[in-house]
Formats: sequence, C-alpha cells, structure tokens
Amino acid sequence: MLHISLPSRGWAPQRAARAVASSGLSDLFTRQAKGPFGPSASALTALELLVDSVDLSLAAYEGLAGLVHEVNQPAKPSYALAPLGPVHRQFLTSFALVVLADAFARKISTFVTLTPPEDELDLDGLPELLARDLPPQDILAQVLKLTRAFVHMKFKPSEDEDAGGALAACASAFLTMARASILTFSKQSAMRPLLAALKAEDVHVAGYPYAGFEVQSVEADSSGLLPLHPRDIVGNEEYLAAGMRLARDVAGFDFDLGRNPKRLNPVLFGLGRPGCGKTVTAHAVGNYFLEYCAQRNIRAKFLVIQRTDWASSYQNASASNLVRIFREEVYDFDGVCGVYWPDIDTAFASRASGALRSEEKQNLGAVFGIFDGTLLPKDGKWFMLCDANTMHMDEATVSRIAQNPMTVQG
Repeated sequence: MLHISLPSRGWAPQRAARAVASSGLSDLFTRQAKGPFGPSASALTALELLVDSVDLSLAAYEGLAGLVHEVNQPAKPSYALAPLGPVHRQFLTSFALVVLADAFARKISTFVTLTPPEDELDLDGLPELLARDLPPQDILAQVLKLTRAFVHMKFKPSEDEDAGGALAACASAFLTMARASILTFSKQSAMRPLLAALKAEDVHVAGYPYAGFEVQSVEADSSGLLPLHPRDIVGNEEYLAAGMRLARDVAGFDFDLGRNPKRLNPVLFGLGRPGCGKTVTAHAVGNYFLEYCAQRNIRAKFLVIQRTDWASSYQNASASNLVRIFREEVYDFDGVCGVYWPDIDTAFASRASGALRSEEKQNLGAVFGIFDGTLLPKDGKWFMLCDANTMHMDEATVSRIAQNPMTVQG
C-alpha cells in the first residue's frame, strides 16, 4: 500500500521552490504576465501551484522509493538497503514526473481551459535523463528547464486572454507530452515488471488512485459530489464543523412561514493553501447536508459550480448563465439547497485586469448580487461554501464574499 499526500506545511517546499526558480520558469512567468502592480495574480498563482505540484512529486518519489526498498529487503530484517540500479531510478523518476504532470494540470484547470495535446516528446535522451544518479529535485529542475524552453518558444502573448493562464496551459502541455512519452517508454523498456508490480499495489496520490502510471477516475454522484463524508476528513475540524452547522441551520427552513427561524450568513468562505483539503471538506459537507435532509424527509439538493459554468459564458461573455443557475436552480428549487464554488478567487482575480473590456467588468460586477443579497434573499433557504488559495481580489470582492473568512489549516 502506498498513500501519498502533502503534510500541512508541505513535503520539501524549499527544494520544490528552488527547482522551479532554477528552471527559469518563474522569471519567464513574471516577465510575460504583467498586472497593475507587477506580475499578474494568475501568473503568481500558477507558479505557486507548480511549486506545490513539484513538492507532491518529490513526496511521490520518496514514497515509492521506500516501497521499492521494502519489497527488496531480505527475509531477515536488516538496516542495509539494497542499492538502486539505473532501471529503478528510471522507475522512480518516471513516477515523480507523472505525478507532477497530473497534479499541475488538475490544479490549474480551475482557472484555465486545458486542451490535452495529442503528441508525445521524442524519446531520444529520455532514458538517460530518467536514469541519472541525481537527487530527484535536480532531475525535476532539468525537466522544468526543458519546459521553460518550450513555453518560451510556443507562447504568443495576446490581448484577448490572460497571459498567466496561457503560460500555465503551455507549461502543462509540455509536461503532459512528457508524461505520454514516459508511459510509452515504460511499456517498452526494462521497467515493465516494475510497472506491473506497481499496478498490483494500492496506490493513492493526493487522494487519486493510480494503476501503475495511470490515474484512475474518481466516480462522482449526480450532484457532482465525490463520495466523501465527514468521517473521512482528518483535520480541518473548525471549517468542517462550521459547514455542517450551516447545513443543519439551512435544513431548518420553515416553508410554511417562508423564512428560517435562524438568522444566518449563507456564505462560508475558506482560505487555504493548495492541498489543504478545502475541496474534500466541502464535498463531505455536501453529502452530510443531503443525508441529514433525507433522514428528515426534507427536499434538498446540492450543486457544485463547475468552471465551465462561469469561464465559458460568465467571464468571457456575460454573467447571465451564472445568475440563472443561482436564481432558477438554487433559489427557485422547491426545497433547501447547498452550493459549493471551488477556487472562487480565479473567477474574480481578473476583475482589475487591463485585458478586460469595460463591458466584461460590468458583467463581473453583476454577479456580486449573489453575495450581497440583491440577487438572492439571505433568508436561510440556501447556503454556499466557497474557497480560495489566495486573497488576490479587490476590496469590493473580498468585502462581499468574505465578511468572516475561515483559514483552512489542513
């Protein structure tokens, strides 16, 4: 069994940050994606998420190395470790790079549209790079230098798109192509028996199950919720308790009187670093809410706001679709309703961007009605959990969303 997740303070965040900095990606991002007061919020967020992804890949390398040593131990307990050969190093580095590509694509997909590339990288030189007898962060830094060269060559700035998001998408494309090449090489090389052995193990990275180097899909129910419950959450006690309390309060809505006997703020805003468990905690609260209402014969639903609900029509065209969702699917629902809007800062971070037309800024402002009570009455019939990695939002946004922000500790 191999279950890998980042501790609350990270695995080796300083080594991960040095790997990103030495690659030149941080300089490229901050130079190409300018905001009103320096690098844009999306560029800084992308770099932070890249560091977290590298950190997770380092943890995956060390975790798999421990598993390999454990399996290779002689029958009699011993403190001696069998040396790892070139094939073992290829295997460990390949897994780390696969985790890096998966994690970074997953993290940045909250604020940029990703189109998976169909190509692979040339395998020439890949086996030698994977087998180098170097610390894993040094090999990852070399791969990130190649990523930087690719982004520098392919990135073409455009006034119609967020430069930080476009840079992140370009970097993710390179890492995804590298991942595909690694998968091809692993199936055609001496790594095959090691890959087969890994498929036989129970492997989870950041909560995602892996079969060899392939991440398995996690089934969600029709509400968009993952099969998680409060009993599955370790840590985040205060945030979890606040969400469950809000869910119970909303379940007490009096339909005969048309109001909730309790006065409550329907928006619970959580602030925490990537990987601290904001998403899994919110999904656990959502399932708790649905089960709590079902046990009491209360008609209830829970929605997860997907990125496509606002990125395709809300940010780039108009706020009408998102307003419709909250008016019709949330408030007009014949029952009580809960909502989860993940990474809400990515929806509002670009509000002050010079790349947005005035019309688009006005459309963004229209959605403030969801939070300040002008669109939906704050009558206790609905509630919303929303979270963010950073507070890269203007004061007007923060004041409406986060009257009482909670820090999600992890």
